Amino acid sequence: MAQTGASRQAKPSNGRLAPNGYVRIVSGMQTRYTAGRHRVASFRVVMAIETRSRPVAVPARDRALRSLARIATLAVLLASAGCHQPVANPPPSVAFDGLPVSGKLIDAKRASFNDCVNLDAVHIRCRRHGVMVGDAGPYEAAVDLAGSDGEGGFDQLTLWHDSDNNAVFKLTQALEASGWARCLTGNGRTGDQAIYMRKGAPVRISMDISYWSKRRVRLIPEWNQREGHCTPV
Repeated sequence: MAQTGASRQAKPSNGRLAPNGYVRIVSGMQTRYTAGRHRVASFRVVMAIETRSRPVAVPARDRALRSLARIATLAVLLASAGCHQPVANPPPSVAFDGLPVSGKLIDAKRASFNDCVNLDAVHIRCRRHGVMVGDAGPYEAAVDLAGSDGEGGFDQLTLWHDSDNNAVFKLTQALEASGWARCLTGNGRTGDQAIYMRKGAPVRISMDISYWSKRRVRLIPEWNQREGHCTPV
């Protein structure tokens, strides 16, 4: 008589010992239990035998690339969300010396601000070259419009000189000579502006005292009180 599984235990070839010492053998979708040479039971299985997975080490380079991919995906999603943000109605149209200071894109186009580029997904800048303000200039001039198509309009005009940061003093000197009063803002290190105002003028004119790269002169409509302002003494 053949020995039973209780007295003889064979090492399974593809599984652990089954209860009572029987050896479990899996072949395709069949599982059978044997004791020695005798088949004890056989039935079909509908699930694969459980396997244990070990952690796989991911190289540092691959981890870095995956992190960059996640950051890039997030940036795209944020930019896409920004594209669909509602844009405020354009501000009222204000002009000074024939130059657009605030208004719609059509106001800028009518004044020959036709060199337009996208600053980002929700802003565009339209420029005009060789601008004169009275006898001062020529300067570079730009208006920054809200919205991917500029539908939100612009609320100030910026002037600068590409190669000479002192060239804008000719404009501010002309303002003072014609009766514009001046006051100063800032803390001596950042945000320093010389602001020129005249009673009844639709704009105030702000020149950078502290600045990076280019000294700006900005023409700001009086309705725009979000920008820095002061009261001349």
